[in-house]
Amino acid sequence: PGSDAVTDIITSFGGGKTHTLTALYHLAQEGKKASSWAGVQELLKEIRLKEVPTAKVVILVADQIDVAQGIRKAKEPHRRSLWGELAWQLAGKRGLESILENDRNLTPPSGALIAPLIPSDEPCLILIDELMRYIDKARGVKVHQTSLASQVTEFVADLIEAVKTRPKTALVVTLPASIIEFSKESEDDYKRLKHRVSRAGRVRALTEGDEIYEIVRRRLFANPGDPEICKQVAQAFYDYYRTHIDGFPADVATAS
Repeated sequence: PGSDAVTDIITSFGGGKTHTLTALYHLAQEGKKASSWAGVQELLKEIRLKEVPTAKVVILVADQIDVAQGIRKAKEPHRRSLWGELAWQLAGKRGLESILENDRNLTPPSGALIAPLIPSDEPCLILIDELMRYIDKARGVKVHQTSLASQVTEFVADLIEAVKTRPKTALVVTLPASIIEFSKESEDDYKRLKHRVSRAGRVRALTEGDEIYEIVRRRLFANPGDPEICKQVAQAFYDYYRTHIDGFPADVATAS
């Protein structure tokens, strides 16, 4: 209570997204047991809690859900959409049946339909990853006079409103730091999505400034080698960039 209901984790390559989501998952799953883990006591002190609360965890890894076929698993009902999978994880068969028409028609349920599926008497953590990858693919799926991509952005808006009615629920969405890797048509969707998410909660950047370079260096090289050779390699890359500057996106053409 009193904290942000929605958190937008801005990520870039090697920026710690996977580690962050994994940590959130295990903290919520283990609850009190996690209170003895390294570093957790410092965190609890900062947020003024005595122990980590156990929470129901819903995970939507969007790019693992096929935009055309949805999710098909043995001995489980077919879910066509993100909201169908959300309902299934939140409330099982009852949850999916409550929005079955929305799932079949690929039209998002209203916040009024989503809210009753979210626990009101226990903590709940909803993690949504790779949402822009899903939206980028979903543009090719027609839904009435629009596309599945547009329906997904509306779903996120309705989900945010539903989460805001549940004081013990937190929604964490990961969005990329840039959309260079996506189609040009995704830019408007990205801006709308980012606006809706950031307006409802807090934006957290896992890396800032030049930190990403050090993270990537550590991931790629146990020992970077002779500092003088490193300088020569860096200079060679710099010279190549300057010589072929017209072949790179505008936002990587300058040091800023």
